[in-house]
Amino acid sequence: MSFDFYAEFWRNLNSDLKNWINKKWSDVRKNSRIHPRKKPEELRKKLEDDKNEFHEIISLFLKGNEKVSLTQYAKLQKISQIFVEGHMNVLKEHAHSVIQKDIRNYNRSKSPINKVDLAENQKEAYKMCVHPSKEEWFEIHKDIKEQIKWFDPMNNKQQHQILPRNSTLLKITFILKTPYISQDDEEFYIIDNPVCKDKVFKVPLVRASSWKGALRYAAIREAFKNFDELNDDEKVRRRLILFRLFGVEKDMVKEYLDELFKDLKKEFDEELRKYYGKRKDQEINVRGRLVFYPTFFNQIGLDVITPHDRKTKTPARGPIYFETAPEDATGIFALLYVPFDLIGGKEEIVKREIKEDLEILKEAIPAMLTKYGFGAKTTAGYGITENKVKFQILPEIKEKQVDENFGTEESKFEKEMQRLIGARLT
Repeated sequence: MSFDFYAEFWRNLNSDLKNWINKKWSDVRKNSRIHPRKKPEELRKKLEDDKNEFHEIISLFLKGNEKVSLTQYAKLQKISQIFVEGHMNVLKEHAHSVIQKDIRNYNRSKSPINKVDLAENQKEAYKMCVHPSKEEWFEIHKDIKEQIKWFDPMNNKQQHQILPRNSTLLKITFILKTPYISQDDEEFYIIDNPVCKDKVFKVPLVRASSWKGALRYAAIREAFKNFDELNDDEKVRRRLILFRLFGVEKDMVKEYLDELFKDLKKEFDEELRKYYGKRKDQEINVRGRLVFYPTFFNQIGLDVITPHDRKTKTPARGPIYFETAPEDATGIFALLYVPFDLIGGKEEIVKREIKEDLEILKEAIPAMLTKYGFGAKTTAGYGITENKVKFQILPEIKEKQVDENFGTEESKFEKEMQRLIGARLT
């Protein structure tokens, strides 16, 4: 869809909206059952109760000659919303002028038209025109599963055979306990806070990079939760393990860990350069041993937040709408561990480092999903999963196992991971 298409829609909105107001007033004016003094109030109700307003305007613009996708339709909805918000006074003035032609002694300053609010129409338009039905979502999710299974390492036996020795594939099927929020980069949309969605299928997703950030955060929190009780060597050792798993520390992660380590920062840098065989004047730029995959959800929902004034305890502004993957939505977390830099290494060192890496993952993955969360607004409780999951650990555990105590001391997942660690050492 070209830019000229959206520009033309924007240019026509002024006349389209005024015609829409004229039509509503014509209906009210012809109704003899309504007292003339009450007709402005009736017009206000009709404007605010017309839930199909934006749909009608878009349909009028398309004139049945243009087929648009769901995303393009949402962009037209968003453009109309922005236009209405920026031209509300102009539209109200037009409504005043059409009323004044037919009603004597019409008082603009006290007219109910001044209170016209089209915000509710936006919410209804979103629900009616953007949300697919449950049946449509089922079909969309079914299509996605068919498409992505060819790229899913769990379903590709050839990839199992060519993966380096000591690699591990983890797959955890989870159910959301609280909604998942993540800001999308969609330029035009019906609401200001769309959830992150796949570019083609338009279903909620967690990007692989988001999983990496969430798991890294959880791993750091779990590794250093008793920081003051650890000796200096143990602190340096754990940070080195995290570096091996996730790769180069960047920006806020490095700043946070450097601040946490303080005087140990120099000792860690020396140990890191020694491990990778780098001089002080050489930059350490390595990738981690973990490979992340995106997660697709099978549901989409709408959440609302209304900020309140701290003093009066009344709504300060809003409501603010957030598109979410709602609670009870199902997703799959997939993680590939490949110790590629240990190929050809001494057996003793290989076993020790694999044990250290898997020990970190055994603690960090359940903590991320059930304790710290993933996505946006995790501190407010969003992005948490239920304790009941299904998991696979390949190549050892090919069939799905059920863990009803995931993230607790009785976790079957952690026991199987511990058994895997013991097997790798023999």
